[in-house]
Amino acid sequence: MLTLLVTLGFLALFLELKTPGTFVGAGLAILFFAAFFAGNYLTGTAGAIEIVLFILGAVLLVIEILVIPGFGFIGGIGLILVIYSLFAAFIPGIFPIDGPSPFDSHYSGLGRAGQAFLALLVSFVLMGVGGFIISKFLPGMPLLKNLVHSGSASDSSYQSVSEKTQELVGKTGMALTELRPTGRVEIDDDIYDAQSEGGFLDKGSKVKVVRVSFSLIVEEA
Repeated sequence: MLTLLVTLGFLALFLELKTPGTFVGAGLAILFFAAFFAGNYLTGTAGAIEIVLFILGAVLLVIEILVIPGFGFIGGIGLILVIYSLFAAFIPGIFPIDGPSPFDSHYSGLGRAGQAFLALLVSFVLMGVGGFIISKFLPGMPLLKNLVHSGSASDSSYQSVSEKTQELVGKTGMALTELRPTGRVEIDDDIYDAQSEGGFLDKGSKVKVVRVSFSLIVEEA
């Protein structure tokens, strides 16, 4: 159950990136992660330190995404803190070899660390599968397609980044939504998820694709 909560939390964050500005994904992520830490707190495996590390990591990630375009040192530290806080929340104490009592052995601590690692690995695998499904089928989902920002082009013109990659680099288009920093752009009459590099962009701004990652990375043209 706790592994599922981690998976759903990350998928909710991914949904927020795909539907920027709706805050539906962000709200669900807060709910899922709060339930995860509450459950571990009640069982005695998570404490204030793990919760503080998670919040600090999440704040650093938000700063990296919203204030510092791209992904660098601040975002990397934030990601490490988030992942380690989730890992530590599965086991008693902040370190894997910590024991719940002086009589607990070093090896049993490593065993719990292995179980925690496996739980997170399962979460990330499920997250990858779920993320692929969201990316591929989000525009056509009846309950979710209204959350996807749309512009002058129809929903049928939406393209996943995987369908066209490096050939998009250097092309120009228009921002269909505000990019703060994520949103949607129209390139050659097709709609793509995009992220601004170098600052926020207003709806209607002319943009240029500088590289391709999980989404198009664009700058003002």
